[in-house]
Order: sequence, then C-alpha cells, then structure tokens
Amino acid sequence: MAAVTTPTASHVTRTTVLIVCGLALVDAALVFTRDLDPLRSTFEIAAVGAVTALQLAYFSRPFVTVRPPLGHVLLAVQAALVIGPVLAFGHPPAGTTGFVAASALVVWPKAAGLGIVAATVVFGALMQPSPAQMALSAVATTTVALLLYGLPWFAELVQNVRNAHRAERARVSRDLHDLLGYSLSAIKLKSELSHRLLLDDPDQARGQLEEIVDVAGHALADVRAVAHGYRPMSFEEASTSAQALLAAAGVDVRASVEHDSLPDEVETVLATVLREGVTNVLRHSKAEECHINVRQTTNVVVLDIINDGVREDEADPTSSGLQNLAERVDQVSGELVARRTDDGRFHLRSTIPLVRD
Repeated sequence: MAAVTTPTASHVTRTTVLIVCGLALVDAALVFTRDLDPLRSTFEIAAVGAVTALQLAYFSRPFVTVRPPLGHVLLAVQAALVIGPVLAFGHPPAGTTGFVAASALVVWPKAAGLGIVAATVVFGALMQPSPAQMALSAVATTTVALLLYGLPWFAELVQNVRNAHRAERARVSRDLHDLLGYSLSAIKLKSELSHRLLLDDPDQARGQLEEIVDVAGHALADVRAVAHGYRPMSFEEASTSAQALLAAAGVDVRASVEHDSLPDEVETVLATVLREGVTNVLRHSKAEECHINVRQTTNVVVLDIINDGVREDEADPTSSGLQNLAERVDQVSGELVARRTDDGRFHLRSTIPLVRD
C-alpha cells in the first residue's frame, strides 16, 4: 500500500495563491470578452489587479491575523475597488465580489461577516442583466468567498496537526528513553549478576531471574503508558528500586528521603529524574558511592544525586538524557542542574516548586 502524504501548510498556501491568481485571470479575460473602450478595460483590469493584490497580501495569508482598524480600512479599500466600476460603468468586474465577501469573513465577527457576505452576494447579483446571470453571480460569489476563507484556515489546521505530530513523536521518544532506559539497564545488570551466580549460588541466581521478570513486566507497563500518554509514578517505589539496583551493582548507596505527600505531577517528575540519574550512574560511571537526598520545604522539593567514579560523558549537560530531564522539570516550572563538583564527583540536582504561579 502506498504511503499517504499529507499536505504541508506551504502546499496549501501555494494552492491558495494559484486559485486567487486563476480567478483574477478569469476576471481579466472576461473584461476582454466585452466590447469595451480602452479606458474602461484598463480601469477594470487595474481594479481586478488591486483587489487581487490585497487578497494575496493580507486577507488570504495563513498565520496572519488582520485586526482592526487595519483590517477594516483594507476591506473598505477592496470594496471601493469593486464598487468603483459600478459607479463608472454600471457593473463590477466579474468575480471580485467573492474576494470582498471572503475578506469580510476574515475581518468581521462571524455574524457581521456573514451579513456582509449576503449583502455582497445580493449586490453582485443585482448588477447582472438577466435572472440566469444573477443566479450564476450569487453562486460564484458565495463559492469564491467560502473557498478563499477556508484555504488559509486549512493551512493553519495542517500546520497545527503537523506540530502536534512532531510534539507527540518527541514525547514518545523522550518517554521511551526515560522510562525504558532504567528498566533495560536493570535487566542487563541483573542478567550479568545471575550469570555470575548461576554455578556458585543457584538460589540467588534464581532470585535475580525472578527480579528480571518483574522488571520486564514494569517495562511492558511503561511501554503501554507511553502509548496512552501519561502514567503517574511513585517516587517511593522508584527510590526503593533505585537503591536496590545500585546495591546490586556494588555501589554503596546512602539515601536520605524526607518529603510529605507530593502532587502526582511533581512525584512523577521526581521519580523520572531519579530513575534517569541512576541509569546514568550505572552507564556512565564506575561509581563506588552514590548519595540520594530529597528534602522538602514549604515551597520546593529538592532531589540531589551525587556519585563518584565520573567519566567525561557523565558531566555533559547536552546529553539527550539530561536534555529530556530538563524538559520534564521545566514543564513543572522547576530547574535541573548537572555539574562536576570540585572533588570530581557528578551532581544532579532537581528543584521543583510545590506552588506554581
């Protein structure tokens, strides 16, 4: 099955330009089909060109809001360019009434805009010499108005959908990194440990294998959580698991966790920071000690993770893991700081306010 390619906002914009220019060319061609003197022909073609220029420059541009008083002034100018041929020669150039109707929908609130559209349709129809041409003019004006009003809106819709898709892909990528990185590191560590214990201590090896199954089950739940968009995490569970994982890796863990009940959003971010911080300790250092400290005041909760055995890449604040964490912490108005201390340790601090403005 062939892949479906969705249009981009620029594609819709180019289509809008082509349609407006095409309608303008039709209007200009109709002028030449009439038996008009050169002055009248020049006047009508100039009016069509000016109306078209205003349409492209202001009223049919996506992502541009034409606000009063500029919008009202430009709409009045465009309407005058349509009414001018009526005053001079008896009827307007064909089709330009649709441009004015579309512009009215852009500038005025919907009720007033629709009223102007109706008046424009009636005005254009009354200028025609026969009932059939009156009906054709009314249909053409309405169709052009709705088409030119809808295309910029469609371009913005397309761009918003693409932005939402990009944001969703970024979220899935970030969540997979943050949630699965810890679980996969735990599975790898426990698998290596169980392999070493298999001959010397089969019972302990069996226990490690059972823990691997448990971690894999949590990883599966994490993948499902990514698919559904959000899953609250318990910091207490994350802390217990992280300390056990570091201890299994031979790291001396010193933890001091003091906090009251936290909002789910804050607790989830703290748990994510802790899991990613521990993952970094296991992946990017030869740590022998790791300090995990959580303290809460009236206004903020602070998580510190400090470890020794630092490699160069662990202190890189531009790494994807730390960037992901910084984005998560920023979403709750917090601050993430990663640095190498003077004594050669790595310090990851997350400060999250409990009350946001």
